[in-house]
Amino acid sequence: MPGLEPDNISPLVLKETSLPLGNYSESCAFCTIAHAFPPSPNLSSPTPSPNGDPVIFPQAHIIVSTDGVLAFLDIQPLTRGHVLVCPRSHVERVTDMTPTESCRVGAWLPIIARAVMKTAGVMDFNVVQNNGIHAAQVVPHVHYHIIPRPSNEEREQLIHKQGARWLISKYGDGVRTDLDDEEGAVVAGEIRGNIFSELQEMERDGNGRIERKLLSSL
Repeated sequence: MPGLEPDNISPLVLKETSLPLGNYSESCAFCTIAHAFPPSPNLSSPTPSPNGDPVIFPQAHIIVSTDGVLAFLDIQPLTRGHVLVCPRSHVERVTDMTPTESCRVGAWLPIIARAVMKTAGVMDFNVVQNNGIHAAQVVPHVHYHIIPRPSNEEREQLIHKQGARWLISKYGDGVRTDLDDEEGAVVAGEIRGNIFSELQEMERDGNGRIERKLLSSL
């Protein structure tokens, strides 16, 4: 969303309680991303912190970067809009998360999921979370996959519109390809724009204002 200024961002982004950023592992790919992308109120274009931070390769396409939560595109997506959501602090398993870390991630999951589905143009999706190498966890840092899952009709439309590389089979058998950086930048921008719309909608809803105030204190 070009021209989006921090003053216009919902307090849900701006007013997360400032707590220590927690554990950091130099060998963890997600901690490297967290280090390079500090908490930012600007959903339109989160920028890496300046000199001295690790170089990110492949390029990270950030969706949300707050005190406690980081969301970014999967570098080998199963579908267009495949996003990872994780706590900023380094924790390896769900069982290692504190109540505060769990609440923060849980508060953002439905908001990001709605934005991803709008971007992907589908209704159904998976939220997947793996713990340990025998459960298919590749990066030892808690993360949730949000994966759009098109219907047969949506699937045919995606193949026609986006190419056969987005061909999706049953869960677990999807085709994974490397994310193109140019496409990633476009998709990430669309998702951030839809998140901003979600936050605005929450603000317009009377009940949403109460909920948003509660979430902002997590």
